[in-house]
Amino acid sequence: LSAGKDNVHLGPGENSLMLSSNTEPFPLVKLETRDYIKAFGKWGFLFVHGNLQEDRNDRDNPNLLALRVVWKPINPMEIGITRTAMYGGEGRPALSLSDYPKFIAGIEDNIPYGKYDADSYGSIDISIFPPIHRIVPFVKSTRLYFQEAGTDLLAWWQEEDRGSFPLPFGFRLLSTGYLAGALISTDKDIIRIEYTRINFRWYRHALYPIDGYTYKGLSLGHPYGSDLAHFFLSHRRYIDNSFSLSYRLGYYRQPVEQGTPMERYYVKLSGEKRLKSLIISGFVRMDSIKNYDANPHPVQFNIEKADRRFITSGISISWRL
Repeated sequence: LSAGKDNVHLGPGENSLMLSSNTEPFPLVKLETRDYIKAFGKWGFLFVHGNLQEDRNDRDNPNLLALRVVWKPINPMEIGITRTAMYGGEGRPALSLSDYPKFIAGIEDNIPYGKYDADSYGSIDISIFPPIHRIVPFVKSTRLYFQEAGTDLLAWWQEEDRGSFPLPFGFRLLSTGYLAGALISTDKDIIRIEYTRINFRWYRHALYPIDGYTYKGLSLGHPYGSDLAHFFLSHRRYIDNSFSLSYRLGYYRQPVEQGTPMERYYVKLSGEKRLKSLIISGFVRMDSIKNYDANPHPVQFNIEKADRRFITSGISISWRL
């Protein structure tokens, strides 16, 4: 159990559909299992409740709720279920402790402006850890993962869906987003390939129509926001225990479904050197853009029919006590 200012990353990918560590830390309470609980496999649990303390253009000081359950029925497989919701804020009714089971289940989530109305998301993900190291000894680990998420739900327990039972589990995710990837590590290398596709209805809600699912101008979910198709390949090489170099090749298209899309290609080179307690890291990134998006907000777009090119660089120096 911990409390303070922090942010949280949920899900199997480097980028998260549901909740990422992209934003500035915010006040929260977090309860999590640090080791697996063993019962018909291995279980892990995480609960987060935060308050996004900021003056917004739609509704000030909303709350954030996040739950994640991970089940490993066998060692080469992991299944995760994640639920997040932005709710409350100025002008919205407060929830009592007894309201939360109904709120988390989403029983009245789709009753507009009702007590339980919220900007809600749910996902199911599966990771497979194929034992490639048994065939290729220099490979330490391999992870293949896939996540399906939705900002709406068709389910028999919801008020508006009574009598429905989508097969096989009685529910179906709607307005879906997807994430798929592979992560391979060796003694000296970490390689990741990841693809993300996000529906245009994501990160925007009737209660939060302007700033949406963001905190201080940055997305609480995927860093690039909604209505997105994104692909990247990254590779980090450890020259020795104190020095590493990496590169990343990426492409994204946004918005995909509504309006003229921006297309962006980027290359990022970075490195890190450790000198005992001193850590020096730096990067340079080059972007080539067709149809420039002049609005930096992750859920708002202002597409200009113009091409742009950028070079961004940075360096950080840290001292570890």
